[in-house]
Amino acid sequence: MLWNITGNPAEFPYAPNGIYFDRADVNAALHAQDSIHWTTCVKEPILTGGKDDTEAQDGLSAGPIQKVLLQVIKITNRVLIGSAQFGKHLGRSSAESNNNMDMTIITNGTLLSIQNMTWNGQLRFQFQPSKES
Repeated sequence: MLWNITGNPAEFPYAPNGIYFDRADVNAALHAQDSIHWTTCVKEPILTGGKDDTEAQDGLSAGPIQKVLLQVIKITNRVLIGSAQFGKHLGRSSAESNNNMDMTIITNGTLLSIQNMTWNGQLRFQFQPSKES
């Protein structure tokens, strides 16, 4: 049966107990630390000047879109970010694009973030995403 592994409530009639990423067998398969527990929401900000220096004390350093995704795009020169809206745009069904319930990272937010990036010396998309590209 289908269910949302991130733990968002009431999306499907069947929802197993607990959150998928917090299961011991899943943590073992992912080589995740047992002391880390998955949750869909937190009560306080994370990665804001922590001990591992992941962000500056003021929380204004580059986030995943500006740093990690940018590095992946620079290194590979080809990155596919799937969503139901892209799937429909490319003539695929939402089941094929496998992201028809994308509420955590919405398509337009991702597109706008990428559109504002500079990589390999070029700013923004150089052409509209399509089946051929």
